[in-house]
Amino acid sequence: MKSSSERKRIARQRNKFVFLNFFVFLLIFIFLGVLSVGMINMFFFDNLYEEMHRGKLEIQKSIVETDERITFDNSLDARMMLCFYGEDNELIATSDSIYAFLIEDYDYYAGVMNNPHVKPHMKEKYLEEIEKAKSHSILKLDAEFNKIFNLQKVKTGDQTYRFMVMSFEIDSLNAPSVKACKMLIMVNGEFDATLTFSRIYITCVGAIITLCVIASIFLGYKAIKPLVEALDKQMKFVGDASHELRTPLSIVHSKLENILARQDDTVYDVSEDIAISLKELSRLNKLTNDLLSLAKSDYSHDAYCIENARIDEIVNETAEIFSEMAEIQNKEFICEIEEVNAKADGDKIKQLIIILLDNALRYTNTGDSIAVTLKNSGNDYILKVADTGIGMSDETMKHAFERFYRADKARSRATGGNGLGLSIAATIVEKHQGKILINHNEPKGTVLTVVLSKKVK
Repeated sequence: MKSSSERKRIARQRNKFVFLNFFVFLLIFIFLGVLSVGMINMFFFDNLYEEMHRGKLEIQKSIVETDERITFDNSLDARMMLCFYGEDNELIATSDSIYAFLIEDYDYYAGVMNNPHVKPHMKEKYLEEIEKAKSHSILKLDAEFNKIFNLQKVKTGDQTYRFMVMSFEIDSLNAPSVKACKMLIMVNGEFDATLTFSRIYITCVGAIITLCVIASIFLGYKAIKPLVEALDKQMKFVGDASHELRTPLSIVHSKLENILARQDDTVYDVSEDIAISLKELSRLNKLTNDLLSLAKSDYSHDAYCIENARIDEIVNETAEIFSEMAEIQNKEFICEIEEVNAKADGDKIKQLIIILLDNALRYTNTGDSIAVTLKNSGNDYILKVADTGIGMSDETMKHAFERFYRADKARSRATGGNGLGLSIAATIVEKHQGKILINHNEPKGTVLTVVLSKKVK
């Protein structure tokens, strides 16, 4: 069970993950939003930029001034309107179409001017409106020439018009009075489309932030889960290891105190205490070596020396030792071994075989049998250790490779087990890019099957 401080530490780490994920997601959405708006602006306004630059060059190159008007080779955008300026930035000519945006009821006045039957004072009213319109800021020459994306607006009645404008100097012998030009293009459509997209994006910000929070919390919990599991395993491992180490140390400590208390006794009198202490020290030594082996496997990538090895010779050499032990215990020992050449760490493979045979020997009774088989299988080789011993329950098999797991701790201590053997075996198999399986033997007992690659990288 985790302490309060550990729970707080995990919560803090989880909150860090959540905040980091939220911050990253938010930056991504903001970046995508800005990028989208920028691309839409580029899509709508890029052609206009090019058109205005082309118009500028065309006007500067072909402008001609006559007594009646200013002309040039015109292949410009139909929406483009022009204003020409003389000395002291005085407006000397402009496109008539621009007045449609500056004069309210322009269509009425235009009809008046085109009607020969309209009284002169009506036409004078129109000319007054024209003069008034010429004072509008949109017709003033900009102080900054060649400025790109210079938006200006005109409000007429309830309607607002937006123009993209660019001013530039003119120095042409064909138009000595013209000193500058201002180009205007009405961009209400482009501006409204961009504004609509921006509003949609801003409206979606709430949903985006909600999604960011949900995704951040989900990923934060998912990211912290392996750390929590690792911490739980570490704490369980430390707790189990401490318990396993404490038991033999307590026994040795107790027996040594007993010996010291019986100072007048001979060595023969206390020989039983000495024998028990030695047995527990032997178990303690084995446990320490197993813990060291697991620690090296967990934290060292260079603990394995992979080279060409004769697996059959390793199995034969190890099995011979256990066959003698089986004979002493009146157990049948069977070997069926094929020649196998493979890349492997010979010492680790030997340790694997020792663990499997040691387990089989521990959990079989007099008259039971142990069978070791080694066979080639394409690019793999299969090692099996089958016994007719006491076997395992289905629940035990599920946890057999977990560290310190034992179905019956009392029985395991009686046989000298510490619950680390199969865990070490599984680690060795994993490092050799193989797999280990445990099944029931028929009619009784257990079968451990190890499948290993001949070409470990």
